[in-house]
Amino acid sequence: MSRHGSQNPRGIRLGRIRISLTVVSMCVLLLAIVGLGAWWWIGRSGVDPIDANPVSASATVMSSPSCLDVGHTTVRVSGVAGVSNLDGCGFAVGQRISVEYLAGHPDVVRLSGTTHAGESSTARKIVPIGILVAGLAAAVGLVAASRAGSKRSRSGAVSVAQLRARMAERGDASAAPASPEQSGQAQ
Repeated sequence: MSRHGSQNPRGIRLGRIRISLTVVSMCVLLLAIVGLGAWWWIGRSGVDPIDANPVSASATVMSSPSCLDVGHTTVRVSGVAGVSNLDGCGFAVGQRISVEYLAGHPDVVRLSGTTHAGESSTARKIVPIGILVAGLAAAVGLVAASRAGSKRSRSGAVSVAQLRARMAERGDASAAPASPEQSGQAQ
């Protein structure tokens, strides 16, 4: 039984174990923060290996699938023996395009100027940090509110018998409520 006689104190019961709502809330908040961080980690853009040491060149399209088909465009890079693959579609055979490839590895090319590295906006960098800080602030606030509530309920809880004992110690009869017998004699 809890202090006021209710059978359900604040918390969740799992058999003989009672878990407070604060602990449950903290665990849910922690799981949410970890889940959000993992989601952002998985969804981040990968680093393009060509960015390590790009070489600019021109290329001639040898074959290119339509954009409805699956496949890679085959190009012949000027000054390089053999053919290279370009992840793209819809080019005309014989079309001249500007490409970049990793120095020493001309087998895979990309269109010039199509790198994704470093294009992250300031908001995309700050929002995850802001959400993490807000989550941690919420956790600290939850703990502080829980402790303040438990201190307030412990220090402010006084029974009627304790109040009567305090009044009797003071000897303050005028502040004590009149009993029904005393109020009947006065009339």
